[in-house]
Amino acid sequence: SGQQVIYSRKWKLISRMWTSVNPNVEDIKDCDKDNVFEWKRDSTYTVNFGTNPCTFDGFNVFDRWELSEDEKIFKQTYHSLFDPSNVTVEEYRVKTLTKDKLVMEIFVDLSVFGPPYTDKEVFVYTYEPAP
Repeated sequence: SGQQVIYSRKWKLISRMWTSVNPNVEDIKDCDKDNVFEWKRDSTYTVNFGTNPCTFDGFNVFDRWELSEDEKIFKQTYHSLFDPSNVTVEEYRVKTLTKDKLVMEIFVDLSVFGPPYTDKEVFVYTYEPAP
């Protein structure tokens, strides 16, 4: 099953492509390149930020993840370390889910930054099994 594929390995983020701009832009930062995600069998998850963490890494507490029954929607929930009532649910569309690659797409609201940014900017996250 897709869930078993996800929880049976650790995943390294290798790309975060901004695809709603032309041309597409690779948006992964150097500090994200050693991030390893472990979505566990019990639906909890952790992120190891590696040796080069980004400025705000560690400000969130990771709660749960889930994959829809049809394996098309992946959700992960986390909350602010400083305000547990500030909960975020990220919902991704699964594009590829194999033992060798996980590719998911998410819409992000960047309209707060004004034009040309919209409330439907698209980012594609690609993961490979961590060594």
